[in-house]
Amino acid sequence: MNVQTNKNIELLDITDLVNEKLQKSQIGKGICHIFIKDINTALTTSPINPEEELEVASILGIKLPDLISSEAIERKHQKLTPISTHIIAAFLGSFISIPFENKQLILGLEQRVGLVEFSGPKEHELILEFK
Repeated sequence: MNVQTNKNIELLDITDLVNEKLQKSQIGKGICHIFIKDINTALTTSPINPEEELEVASILGIKLPDLISSEAIERKHQKLTPISTHIIAAFLGSFISIPFENKQLILGLEQRVGLVEFSGPKEHELILEFK
């Protein structure tokens, strides 16, 4: 499954796309495994409100844009390597497993499946497996 992001840093709700793929599968109950093939992008479950800008603080407890910009600037002057987005993506993870039943993901109230982009916009390949 391919997904297109539109911003440099973005939290994209992919819940409905995954549920659409589940609807077309032959399996009604099991575990949905999702893997993203990109080192600067992660997967998570989170409340997602498309009407608000991405507040990475809700995911990591920090403001990522501030962390990248101010820390990178400070480190550049100190001749240190800037904070890499692939490290933050690795912290969140490139793989997620979610149970499903009746061909629908089993998620909590307001819980959604999110693709967290740190170096977009670009197209991503997601590998889905239903078992």
